[in-house]
Amino acid sequence: MYDPTIFENLKVAFENQVYDLDNLDQKITITNRIDRMDFAIQFTLVDQPDVTA
Repeated sequence: MYDPTIFENLKVAFENQVYDLDNLDQKITITNRIDRMDFAIQFTLVDQPDVTA
């Protein structure tokens, strides 16, 4: 069995890092965020908008 708190903390830390890349560093642009239980995020590189992740 796993601890869901650890998973949640890792997810929040990853999301915060992605948002920092968007807002503070401006290295990516978040293009598609869907607020569901999985909090899926799609983003592009600022200098290569055709590349998405």
